[in-house]
This record gives sequence, structure tokens and C-alpha cells, in this order.
Amino acid sequence: MFAKIENGIVVKTAGDIRQEFPNTSFPAIISADHLPAGWVIVQPAHPPTVAANEQAVPGMPILSGGVWVQGYEVLTISASEKIAQDNMVAALVRADRDARIAETDWTQAKDILDSVSSKYAVYRQALRDVPTQPGFPYSVNWPVKPV
Repeated sequence: MFAKIENGIVVKTAGDIRQEFPNTSFPAIISADHLPAGWVIVQPAHPPTVAANEQAVPGMPILSGGVWVQGYEVLTISASEKIAQDNMVAALVRADRDARIAETDWTQAKDILDSVSSKYAVYRQALRDVPTQPGFPYSVNWPVKPV
């Protein structure tokens, strides 16, 4: 990302500087030396940690330690967005849980020793119980697979 800075304030951003200046030839790898006056390279940054009812969305670049970095805005999400987010995360955790159960289906076949089958039966039940854990789907204590 690139930003045009005037008097220390971001006045414009661009994802691709080549589109902003179609009649200018830039090298394949653009450094600060290649940018038009007033333009800077905006460094990527990790989004901030947010609460369960918030989301971090890309915002205006900010100056940090002499370098322009991607800024973020933290927004409170609506109740319906929170429900949708919870359902999506729960579906991902359940898919992980289902895959773990499927990996152990072989242990419940009739020709498997009872000592093996019974250990895995306990493990498989603990996996089925994952959605009943406090904090699900954001906090999951995965059961340990028998050896």
C-alpha cells in the first residue's frame, strides 16, 4: 500500500501506485526512491487484538517510529453479526472435531482389541462433548488422543 502525505497527514491511499500514475514507469520492485514526491510506502501491520464483540478493519495508515504502517479501526459488531461470527467459528471447530473423530473410526471396528477400542471410545466421546465445554467455540480444550 502507498499513501500520499501532506503536512504529516494522509490525504490519499493507493493499493497500487502504478494505477495512480499510469504514465509513469516503475521498476518491478518499488522502493521509496522511486515514488513521486509526497508518496510513501505503507508497511503491513498485524491487526490489534479485539474482544469477541469487536472487529478490526483496515483504516488509515499511521506514523509509528518514523515508518508509515497500516492502521486499524476497532468496531463493535451488531448482535446479528456476532451470532453469525459465533456460528462460523463453531462450524470450523466442529469440522476439526469431526475430522478427529473420523481419524479414529477404525478403532471401533469389530476386529479391534477391546483394550484399544475402549480407550478410543472414551476419546471419541470427549470429542463429541467439545461443543458443551464452557467458552466454546473460542476456547476449546482438546482431549488427548490415546497412544
